[in-house]
Amino acid sequence: MRSLRLALTIRLLLTLGVTTLLVGASLFWGVRYALVHAFDATLEARLASLKAACRWDGTHVDLDYVPDAMPWYQPGPEAEYFEISSVEVKADRIAASPSLGASPLPFAPGPEPVNTRLPDGRAGRLISDTFRPAPEEELDEPGKESDRARAQSSSPLLHLSVAAARSPLDSTLGTIGLAMLLAGVALAVGVVLSVGHSLRRGLAPVRDFSAGISRITVEDLSLHLPENAIPEELHPVHQRLDELCRRLDAAFQRERRFASAAAHELRTPIAELRSLLEVSLSRPREVQESREVMQESLEITSRMHGLVAALLSMARSSRPAEGVELDALDLAPLIRRVIARHEPAARAPGGQITSEVPDSLSVLADAPALESVLNNVLSNAVQYAAPSPEVRCRAHAPSSGWVRIEVRNPARDLTQDDVAHFFEPFWRRSRSRTEQEHLGLGLSVSRALVEGMGGRMEAMLDDAGEVCVHILLPAAQRA
Repeated sequence: MRSLRLALTIRLLLTLGVTTLLVGASLFWGVRYALVHAFDATLEARLASLKAACRWDGTHVDLDYVPDAMPWYQPGPEAEYFEISSVEVKADRIAASPSLGASPLPFAPGPEPVNTRLPDGRAGRLISDTFRPAPEEELDEPGKESDRARAQSSSPLLHLSVAAARSPLDSTLGTIGLAMLLAGVALAVGVVLSVGHSLRRGLAPVRDFSAGISRITVEDLSLHLPENAIPEELHPVHQRLDELCRRLDAAFQRERRFASAAAHELRTPIAELRSLLEVSLSRPREVQESREVMQESLEITSRMHGLVAALLSMARSSRPAEGVELDALDLAPLIRRVIARHEPAARAPGGQITSEVPDSLSVLADAPALESVLNNVLSNAVQYAAPSPEVRCRAHAPSSGWVRIEVRNPARDLTQDDVAHFFEPFWRRSRSRTEQEHLGLGLSVSRALVEGMGGRMEAMLDDAGEVCVHILLPAAQRA
């Protein structure tokens, strides 16, 4: 299982590590460049001072070199070097630092300082230049510019090299590099500890959220998490999960009530059947008495069969997507066919069923399911309407994309509270012998079928005392 904390830790450490390395390397190379540039500037200054100390008197080159003023050119462990030689006459050394002795200095190929190996074996830095020395001071007086120019043009071309050991520079760079390395290690340790601590504290609400979810059971579907303890990023998840748990809890409660009601409904006929059979077997019976017991047992069994069939139908209707295919259906002929089936029962006590259904209405539904729904609604309307029932069926399109079917009938002492229970399984207004013939599942199954076809089914009691059942289904587009 992938760990969110581990993934975040790795990504943060990689990002911070690469950033730290880039910043550290940039800082080190910047400091190195500055130190090397300062070191080279010192060499260039000493090169310029030696060039200025050289004079040409017309016959030879004089070097105004004072050893005490330039002690760094004396022999010693930190000695520096210079050498002046003639370019025109090879191996003609004009002057050299006391620290150099007889060893020559190499000549740099360009005007920029370069790394070299000093005569004593130390790593060093060398700068070279080619120049002509200036004439003596008397030629610098005003009015003698031409003589000075001729004298300098006739002066020999000299080669000057100045070198110094890199040890102070390398030592400083090494110290800076070691300090930056130690700082980097300390920073890395601090980053690892701080990232781990921050992620542990930052992901604590996620752990608490996970612990709250793990405490959810079938018996207790509540999250046990206060709203103020949930971070903003987890609020949508918490809300959706809370809604899901509430729906699951409501579904479980409905299933428990349904199972309890189903068991209660089955227990009554089973108890009657058992009692009837026990009484029948308690003593010998005549043939006619046995037939009567068998007939009554058959009626009880038929009621049980109807109850089981209704329960199976309700179970199938709760999963309409598994077997229901929706087609475009012409509504008028379907309603007329169902009305014709119930007209005899309505006319017997002097009632009637009227309809107002335009031929142009089409719905998107499953024909057997919709016919079962209409059959159930009209059957209830005819049976529970007032004496001489007048049932009215109407269909129309209240808005684009929908078709509404309305079945109205006069109520018989019904109240708003009774109508509110219409779609509850096993609900019956009374427990009379006549009511026991009906299971109280018809409207529950019908609503489930309608919802499975993408519609809605509702019931209401209007001010005139009429019960109206509304069925709203998607309209089908005519070709």
